[in-house]
Amino acid sequence: MPTPEGWPTEAEQWYALEQQRKATQQAGGQYYGPPEHPKATLALWLGILSLVLCSLLGPIAWWVGARAVKEIDASGGRLRGRGRAQAGKICGVFATVLMIFVAIMVVWAAEVEMLNR
Repeated sequence: MPTPEGWPTEAEQWYALEQQRKATQQAGGQYYGPPEHPKATLALWLGILSLVLCSLLGPIAWWVGARAVKEIDASGGRLRGRGRAQAGKICGVFATVLMIFVAIMVVWAAEVEMLNR
């Protein structure tokens, strides 16, 4: 994957992460890797809530998850959390499709009820 102008290459990124890990361990600390994207967990929670409580959160979870996945992919390994963001996006898509299906069924049931009167 080509990197934008001025960004370090993948090999340079991995070398910098390895140097950071070694320096942290030598200082007696624990290295946890690159930070997680701040919206990855938000996307997951919105996706779960959209399935459990309110399907209206589905499109929001879908949008937040898709944006987080795009930003994580563009970071070139400097951010984690792609799995959480992807899971939130998928839950949001499913909740959105479910919401549309339920809306269609409600409209259809109302029409059938009106025709039976």
